[in-house]
Amino acid sequence: QRTGFDAGVLSLAEVKEKIGRVLGPTYPDPAVARIAGNEVYFARGAYEKLQQDPLAMRAMTDAVLAIPGIAGIFRAEELAGGVKNLSPTRTAVQLSYFPGRSGDLYLLQQPYWLTESTPEGSKRYTGTGHGTPYSYDQRVPILLMGFGIKPGQYFDEVTPADIAPTLAALTGVTLATREGQILRAALK
Repeated sequence: QRTGFDAGVLSLAEVKEKIGRVLGPTYPDPAVARIAGNEVYFARGAYEKLQQDPLAMRAMTDAVLAIPGIAGIFRAEELAGGVKNLSPTRTAVQLSYFPGRSGDLYLLQQPYWLTESTPEGSKRYTGTGHGTPYSYDQRVPILLMGFGIKPGQYFDEVTPADIAPTLAALTGVTLATREGQILRAALK
């Protein structure tokens, strides 16, 4: 905020309270069981009921989108479809979705907005926890040094999955299966 960016703290307590107020007495109290990171988990049966009630779903969505710091909402059924999308933001969120484990809603916070670490309103915040699809939150440097490493800086796009195959190549270990690639440019 001091540098002129639209920044702030997203109140998870306000999200939980607004959803409960909009859904009212026809839904469980509380309607939201918990919020973990950017994911909203509804009470048992509440989300299924909400999916069958388009007016209530729309009212809930509008109320949450009106909260300062919210840039968008992705519903579990949208993310579970696996449909390719041109939006890099949605693709990043979709790649993090795990059926049965992820929340019913994913709250996309605005860039440079922090979230409270708990919805109970504690004054602890999370910042760049690598949970948003924004570049400043996704970039994590990898530092390799020691025998077999070529000094230099490399700006290729890599993932944490590339670390194990690279270390295996350095030590002569054969991995049965691997997800990542060997970072050959950094090896002597």
